[in-house]
Formats: sequence, structure tokens, C-alpha cells
Amino acid sequence: MQNIAFKRTGLALASTALLTLYGCGGGSDSSAVASTSSVTLSGHAAVGLALTEATVNIKCATGSGTATTTSSGSYTSTLSNAALPCVLKVTSLDGKTTLHSVAAGSGGGTVVANITSLTELVLAQAAGKTPTAFFDTFSSAQAATVSASSLDAALTNVADALKSSVAIGDLKPFTAALVPATTGSPDS
Repeated sequence: MQNIAFKRTGLALASTALLTLYGCGGGSDSSAVASTSSVTLSGHAAVGLALTEATVNIKCATGSGTATTTSSGSYTSTLSNAALPCVLKVTSLDGKTTLHSVAAGSGGGTVVANITSLTELVLAQAAGKTPTAFFDTFSSAQAATVSASSLDAALTNVADALKSSVAIGDLKPFTAALVPATTGSPDS
């Protein structure tokens, strides 16, 4: 399992990069969406430390749902009559932190979708607008915006922008096994 610990310096750099990359994104108007079935999403929400008892809101090409994170920042939600792709928004218990992510794909299935500062950056790059605006207006018409290939291209752009301070390498921030630090184990 790959341990990922985001440092405050990295978060500050990532936030700066988000502002830099905001206008550089792309997108598509493709509206191809697979038929509905069951979608199970799971992952971790973290900002270095796990986001505990945070609310995860989920909007899919078809269907929506919610989940609550555990003390380790993990969540799981199974949506009936749903279809990928999905966008996710996590809001901390105190309401001061909101981050976004995506689950690429089509149709149903089980997908890992971590929600971190890095997924926020990559989503901004892929969507060409703020992740909040993308989440708020998400529909099946934006399905191609969150395809695996568009997310890979956006990750490459973010990695290039951050390369002088953060090495992303082959990391897959949306799907990598993530073990966020917790208040009981801050050095995880």
C-alpha cells in the first residue's frame, strides 16, 4: 500500500498552482452515458490529515448520493440506478474545507475515488473551471470531461506545474491506495 502524506507546504503550493492552472483546462461536450446500474464509490478524503465525519456529496451522470467519512477519512457509498462518471464534493465537519474529485468510467461498478488537494487541482485543470462550479453544474453532458484520458492529461499538466517543488511521478491521485494521517497517528 502506498502511503501518501501531504505536507502544508505542498498544500500551499498546490493552492497556488490551482490558481495558475484554472484557466488552462479543457473539456468536451460529449454526452455519451452508459445505462444505469449500481455504482459503489469508496476512497479517502484528506488534507494531510484525514477529514473525519465529513460529508461526501456525489453526483453521477445518472444518480446521486451521500456518505460520511470515518475517523480514517474513508467513505463508501453504493448508489442504485446510477452510472459513471461521478463528481464528488467533501465538506469538513466544521464547514471550512471543501474539496472535489471524480470517478471516471461509464456504466456501473466499483470505483476508488480519493478526495484530496491534488484531486482538486487535477479536476480544475480537466474541467477548465473551478471544481465547485463543475460540481454544481455537472450533468451527463460533461461525461467526457472526466474520462480517464482527460484526467491523465490534466494530471500531466499539474505535475509539470508543480515539478520544481513536488514530485508526483506515477501517482494516480484519484485511485491510489491512500493512508492519510490521523490525529491519533499524525505521521502516517
